[in-house]
Amino acid sequence: MLNLIRKLFLDSDQLALIEKLNKTPGRVRVVGRGTVIANQDMLIESPHYKQAIKNATRLVAKRHHIAGPPVSN
Repeated sequence: MLNLIRKLFLDSDQLALIEKLNKTPGRVRVVGRGTVIANQDMLIESPHYKQAIKNATRLVAKRHHIAGPPVSN
């Protein structure tokens, strides 16, 4: 019944996200509409997070004309 309701009211992106969240038990938990609690240790170790930190460091340094620590790719 729940699957039928999901298919009626959710788009394919939302359904794919639900499927992905179901495959990561203990790491991500949905606690309300639009509210997700994630394991922060898992997030900060991800390659996407590490790349985002490098990009942010470069952006801040560029905007403020400061020399930051060398960033390797």
